[in-house]
Amino acid sequence: MNEDLYVINGKVLILTSLLNNKEPSAEACDVTPEDFVKIYEEMYNEGLISHTNFGDVLNAEVTDKGFHYFDSITNRLRI
Repeated sequence: MNEDLYVINGKVLILTSLLNNKEPSAEACDVTPEDFVKIYEEMYNEGLISHTNFGDVLNAEVTDKGFHYFDSITNRLRI
């Protein structure tokens, strides 16, 4: 996985919002609206989130793979 920090940050902030039962947004995740949609779709395609209707983030759920991704990123930051 060769992602830049912009995308990783966007993914982590989306996951954080979902895990806190908040609606993620481009503004809250510090990405452009266009990039937000791309990152969100990428997360869905990677299996990090499920049950989404693109454009309707309220239906999103973090999958086990999403929890693992979140844990692995946050553990790297603690080192």
